[in-house]
Amino acid sequence: MKTFFTVISFLGAVLFCGNLQAQSWSYAKQGTPTWMGASAKDIYVDATGSVSLGEIGLIDIFEGEVYVVKHDLSGNVLWENSFDHSGTIEITERIAPVPSDGGFLLSSILADGYRPWIIKTDASGNLVWSSEAWSDLLPENSGSQVYAYQLPDDNIAVVAPRDVEKKVYFYTVDNATGALISTTTVDYNEVMPGCIIGTACDITSDPGGNSLIAFNFVCTDSLPAALARFSSSFTLEMSQLCGATGVAYPMQIEVITGGFGYYVVGSQNTGGFFGDVWSPYICLVDYGGTFYGSNSFPGALYNSTGYGLTTVGSELRMIRYNFSGDSYGDSPGDYMEIVTIPEWYDPETAAKTINYAPYNTLEVIKPYNDGYIVGGTFWEIGLPSYFTIIASDDLENLPAVSYTHLRAHETVLDLVCRLLLKKQKKNTTIHTHSPHHTLHICYTSPLSLHFSKPTVFY
Repeated sequence: MKTFFTVISFLGAVLFCGNLQAQSWSYAKQGTPTWMGASAKDIYVDATGSVSLGEIGLIDIFEGEVYVVKHDLSGNVLWENSFDHSGTIEITERIAPVPSDGGFLLSSILADGYRPWIIKTDASGNLVWSSEAWSDLLPENSGSQVYAYQLPDDNIAVVAPRDVEKKVYFYTVDNATGALISTTTVDYNEVMPGCIIGTACDITSDPGGNSLIAFNFVCTDSLPAALARFSSSFTLEMSQLCGATGVAYPMQIEVITGGFGYYVVGSQNTGGFFGDVWSPYICLVDYGGTFYGSNSFPGALYNSTGYGLTTVGSELRMIRYNFSGDSYGDSPGDYMEIVTIPEWYDPETAAKTINYAPYNTLEVIKPYNDGYIVGGTFWEIGLPSYFTIIASDDLENLPAVSYTHLRAHETVLDLVCRLLLKKQKKNTTIHTHSPHHTLHICYTSPLSLHFSKPTVFY
């Protein structure tokens, strides 16, 4: 099942924007009436723009789609596509480029049995191959996490830890056809000897063709986090504790540009009167495996957790959830922030607060031009949710995003709002309708963006 998008151009807007290299902008795509859920999960950024990966359809437990969209630096949609594996939910994980041919690898998990499902596209988002010929034959629970990337020898590596077996499975796949070439396994016990249970929390790769997995382990007297690196031939090269040695849950690995090493962001138990207070932490491990240390960045509420992390110039940006109860979204005062940190060992210097809404979440943050780009989902109980991408070239601000809910006679809503940084005296809104989608292109100043639904950010 595929969704194709026609880019609508407006001559006056092109003339106005002609001299702008990049803008702050936001994009919100609603799920279909059948599959009302939608969420952005990962973003790949290059010199031409961004490619965002997510899912549509998680509220309907029997069906869903993998969704991918490319924007240029000004937020214009260049192409979009969706992919469906009948009878299952596709839980998306990561997107990775294929440097040899310009394509992309979309990693997802099929909720019917929790098996990995890998899609390769060409540079325009069209299907080249998908992995079901071999991955559908794998046993249940063979994809606790999954990540596919290109190896130095041009083949594709599919990394799929199986928590139930305490093993990491490495599948070597032919880049041209998607056919399975070989399988290699590594036991979790090699990463953290003597621990009872292990959970793979995040996977990525570095420029050297190595794969990295962040784990949480259950040991006899602690629940430590660990970062493991596996070579391009799938041998364990490094295993390092990363975070509190008592209780720590890693959420994301960030590879530091320039090959120095790796950041891990997550949440750790910092004690308190009842011994159950959570705070975000960032730890640093260099490329040789030396642990430099970790630092905690608690929020203003009782509990907080770090979710996403990226570097913007010499500084770090972290997504932080702040919550008063046992989990985020339980209390009306819960909120998210984009936190600015000069160095991993320094206190934060600034935080951009995100207005509370019960189930708004951001899941990924990446560097973007001179600023950053974030992705996640915006929704409220009783309303559809939105696959949401927001880009900012202002380091201290995140532009407002606004959206309208789908009217009964429409099938899909695509909303693109490019927020111009130059002064504009008059707002211009273009509405283009077709039987299949509605596109709203909104030209406005950053301080005045109005739709029928309240602004989510402030």
